[in-house]
Amino acid sequence: MDNNRLTIEEIELQALELMEQRDGGPQGTVDADNEQLHESFQQLCDCRTVLRKQQQPIDVEACLQTFHDRMATETDPDKHPRRHRTVAFAAAALMAAAAVLAFVFLPNRPSAPATAPGTVFVAQKQEPVTVTDGETTNVPRQGKGNRIVLSPEDYALTNAETSRIVLTVPYGRSADITLPDGSIAYVHTGSQLTFAQQTINGARVVKLKGEAYFKVTHDPAHPFIVITDDTQTKVLGTEFDINTEGKHGTSVTLITGSVEISNANHRQRIIPGQQATVSSEGISTQEVDVEPYTNWRDGYLYFDNMDLKEILEAIGKNYNLTVIFNNQQAMHYKTHFIAERNAGIRNLLDMINRMGKVKVRQDGNQLIVD
Repeated sequence: MDNNRLTIEEIELQALELMEQRDGGPQGTVDADNEQLHESFQQLCDCRTVLRKQQQPIDVEACLQTFHDRMATETDPDKHPRRHRTVAFAAAALMAAAAVLAFVFLPNRPSAPATAPGTVFVAQKQEPVTVTDGETTNVPRQGKGNRIVLSPEDYALTNAETSRIVLTVPYGRSADITLPDGSIAYVHTGSQLTFAQQTINGARVVKLKGEAYFKVTHDPAHPFIVITDDTQTKVLGTEFDINTEGKHGTSVTLITGSVEISNANHRQRIIPGQQATVSSEGISTQEVDVEPYTNWRDGYLYFDNMDLKEILEAIGKNYNLTVIFNNQQAMHYKTHFIAERNAGIRNLLDMINRMGKVKVRQDGNQLIVD
């Protein structure tokens, strides 16, 4: 196999086929003795990584406000842990002044509940990515595909260093933003991030609603704190993902470094490859596969042995398309899927349909599984 002649799409398709063989097909029965398949799969992954780095360099971080213990035992839906590989999750928390609460407040985003059987996501009115300080609103230039990259110049809306900046990323969009301290935040579709131009009580504080991957600049003198409705995550410099809207509560997944997570009653430190889930019952930890998070950071959708319902729901959110399963039995079909997010919906559907397991078609702003 001449890897130098392969395109990324060809590599992804071959990797999908090898993953299916390696894991025993749809049933997910792993053939532990098939070392040749595993080696071929790893070679494809290595080749894909090289091509990615050549075509699309990446950076990310986040900075923001502080938070007081107004946190009650409130549950926030969260993200499902992934299967196998080494991945780390960490969380840290720091209590702050009550005055900061008003500063970091983020309004709830409207949601459109599914109304028909088999509907797993309902598209919303398409809006642009916006950055506002409450007085002035900036609509950054659209980047490649549905992804835009923002620098400090994009949110230099006022001269007031204490003004709060709110980044809103609607469904169908994503944004990579460099924060005032040089940290980078990869903000997922359908999320909001609020931050200040300077430190608050000596800390770099951000408020998150939704999901974001953070790449934090190391600064021991100024802790980096991410605040959600029920959780604080404190770090000095590391990479991690936070999702406030998962099935089981707010989740923090640690890629590198260390984080401390806390809510009203509990505090937990995690290590790389771990994920902490915060719910009304406390903080639980488990080992997870970090590749879905690092692949998303790098501009890819990555699903390993997941239900087709979860896969298409994520695709629907990334492209702001309603997802309907006419064939509801297909919801629980487990499969592997890897694709570039900015390749376009037609390319994604073509890759799914070429796997020969299900038929997915686009009808206007709907994805329909027959």
